[in-house]
Amino acid sequence: MTACLIFAGTLLPALGFFNVYPMLYYFAADHFQYLASIAMICLAMAVIHEIGEHWPRIYARPGKILAGVLLLVLGCLTWRQGYVYYDLDTLWQDTRTKNPDAWMAHYNLGRKKAGEGHFDLAIECFERTTQIDPRCASAFNNWGSVLIAQALEAKAAAKKALKNEDLALAQEKSAEARTKYELAREKVEQAVAVDRENNPAILYLLATICGDLEDYAKAIPNLEKALNAAEKRPPQGDLTFVPKCEYFLAYALLKVGRRQEALPHAQRAVELLPNMQGYQMLLKEIRDTK
Repeated sequence: MTACLIFAGTLLPALGFFNVYPMLYYFAADHFQYLASIAMICLAMAVIHEIGEHWPRIYARPGKILAGVLLLVLGCLTWRQGYVYYDLDTLWQDTRTKNPDAWMAHYNLGRKKAGEGHFDLAIECFERTTQIDPRCASAFNNWGSVLIAQALEAKAAAKKALKNEDLALAQEKSAEARTKYELAREKVEQAVAVDRENNPAILYLLATICGDLEDYAKAIPNLEKALNAAEKRPPQGDLTFVPKCEYFLAYALLKVGRRQEALPHAQRAVELLPNMQGYQMLLKEIRDTK
């Protein structure tokens, strides 16, 4: 009775009576029973011990052989399962193989591949993620970030080709970079459309893409939305988010000829980060512009 109560009590928080973080993603939580199963294992061992006390023949040679075989089989199964956890690549690949509709496995593998610079594989993972869960804003956002990384690579290649006086290659790579930026804007716009939390970082990323495409008129409203969202939900761990938003908004407003509107944002950026020389230079430029 005691073992059953310990098992049930330890497992209780994972049975749906309380909100726990993993339930944001799934309700099947069989691994939560690992800790709780200690009580049932102890109970099983106690029962086996009692049987041995009352029926000594259980400890005879056949019983020991059977126990040895059982331990060997369980040990082999544990050894084989251990390879699944060799690294994150192996874990997420195994999960995708066993459960192709597990969006989180595709998403996490995509993030890892993106971090390693395997951009095509990352895009494949994010694309599959959004097919499974069309409302996964972070997958669209990361997809856009990968496309930006590819655009930067193309821009660097264009610059190198231009330095080598290969104009044809430079034009080709410049066109490729613009195409990647356009695709990135499309994906991040999808992220904004499905984002339930109004994440300011996603809005800011969309604004930066518009800026890279020199579409400052579209960057401005996204920066304004990002600042409004940051007031309600400041990005964790990024104390520079608001000043860089203010700076970029001031820059974009200046670019479209709205100097008077740009001035307070530049002033605010300098107030928040007074040691940033670029912010001070932009403020001076706005003040000097007539």
